[in-house]
Amino acid sequence: MLVLKFLIFLIGIPSLSSAFQAGGTGTITENLFRGGIFLSFKWREVDSPKGEKFTSIGTHLSLGISPKKWFCGYVFGGFSDMKFNAENFHSPLGPEFGAGMKFSVSPGSNVGLNLDGQFAYQHNSNGQSLNYYELQSFLTISYRYANLYVYGGLSISQSWLDFSSGGDYTANNLFGVVVGMDYFVTPTLFMTTEMHNFDKDVIYIGVGFTP
Repeated sequence: MLVLKFLIFLIGIPSLSSAFQAGGTGTITENLFRGGIFLSFKWREVDSPKGEKFTSIGTHLSLGISPKKWFCGYVFGGFSDMKFNAENFHSPLGPEFGAGMKFSVSPGSNVGLNLDGQFAYQHNSNGQSLNYYELQSFLTISYRYANLYVYGGLSISQSWLDFSSGGDYTANNLFGVVVGMDYFVTPTLFMTTEMHNFDKDVIYIGVGFTP
């Protein structure tokens, strides 16, 4: 079922846009490999009776491969904590695992149209157990000027929190915006930052490489 939801998210973006990291979206480069380490700060409102937000701070490593200039597949993993007052929950979570795909309509050009889809899963079994799932897709326009890549666009995402107490929650807002940039300090090393808003409040900062 989650795989089906991921495909619906990924395929549904183009039709929604014509009517819509990982740092988050991952700029496609001309190099075969891409990777990086990132810090994330996240706040997201869910459908609890009082509309509480869960908060999370984490770090993760991302590794990607671009066998074609127009395609990049990537995996990521890391660790984070979560605080959610509606369930009196504040605990480090277990390892995070995820994967994604990114397509570019105009690879090699200074201006690109990009479609990105991701899935992530995390589990906590210390005390009250929690299964956390997230699906998200992005439709972005990117621009390259010298050593700088900037991008921005629309996002659609959903989060599921499944607690052993029987509490199940989903995000209140599905649609948002994303903006970010990669600055190449050298041809293979770059600094990156990315922000999301409306569907959730997220900040990514990190260092990446394209050997």
